[in-house]
Amino acid sequence: MSRASQFIISEFTNPSGEIVFRVTGWLDGTRIRKNFPIRAEASAERQALEIQRLQAETGIRTTATRLTALSPFAWAHFASRPQPAFKTPP
Repeated sequence: MSRASQFIISEFTNPSGEIVFRVTGWLDGTRIRKNFPIRAEASAERQALEIQRLQAETGIRTTATRLTALSPFAWAHFASRPQPAFKTPP
């Protein structure tokens, strides 16, 4: 049984003396250690890593995980356009 969260945010002092927020944990047997200047960024990364972990455990994938500046209407318009075919070089 897995714990509620596999990733931990901790305050960390770099060798340069800068204080950052570090996200640590394991994902698919790979150790994760990422530093962020503010806690909000670390929290967002932790949530993204938790989603990846849960997706790997359950085999369920989300349909859209990419952030975009397009409005939902503009994205729907863009996505509905036919994509150009790949051209082979002469």
